[in-house]
Amino acid sequence: RLSSQLVKFSCPEIESEKCLSETKLRKDDGKPRVIINVGDTVWTGTTAGYIYILKLDQNDKIQTIKRWQAHAGRIAALYSTNTHIWSCSDDDGNIHIWDIEKLCITKTIKPFGDNVKR
Repeated sequence: RLSSQLVKFSCPEIESEKCLSETKLRKDDGKPRVIINVGDTVWTGTTAGYIYILKLDQNDKIQTIKRWQAHAGRIAALYSTNTHIWSCSDDDGNIHIWDIEKLCITKTIKPFGDNVKR
């Protein structure tokens, strides 16, 4: 048997806060598409294939630690392990495995042909 009573739900009001810090990505680098947390940094992959490493400094200002073109096209996903970041692109079809400390590719998995390139 169903109850005829109505249940009311309410949401707390959210006050808008003043923006403490703002940073802009370069226009030609594309728009952010994916984002992951790696230690005390945030990695974001863009629609133009760039990876940005961002960090909040002691004054809560966003700093760009590093940026580079990781793929020939849009980054579809980023995945973090303890020592590596995996990135893949919809456009070039490659999966790159990046060393977090050295910020270099340790392996590339290609969609066709040779499977793993070192």
